[in-house]
Amino acid sequence: MLQQIDDIPPVATSSSSSSTATTATPDTQICVYSGTANAVMYTVPSGRKFRGYIGHQYGRQGNTYYLNITTGSTDVRYFGSLGAEPSNYKDTPMAILDLVAGTSIKNSSNGSRGYVFGVESDA
Repeated sequence: MLQQIDDIPPVATSSSSSSTATTATPDTQICVYSGTANAVMYTVPSGRKFRGYIGHQYGRQGNTYYLNITTGSTDVRYFGSLGAEPSNYKDTPMAILDLVAGTSIKNSSNGSRGYVFGVESDA
């Protein structure tokens, strides 16, 4: 039988040379909106990972409606919709993304509406 995540006890680890224990950090729901040009909307914290969706209100490839996935000095443009515009603007499908610590999501230079939605958990 499956258990809800909240029902699973924290994982504790210890080593023979230390009496300290590490307890898992609870999952966190991430829901971010930004309409600010070039704004860093979300960065995966150290020791955590992100699984979810990112997108733009319009998500039309070929236009300036995109988000940047940034790792180190590399930016990758991501075209995908997560907004509430009419269906004629949703021509690019979304994919669920797995991002590791240090990866950032940044809005495009046009400052239009970008969204991040997913779950942050221990790596």
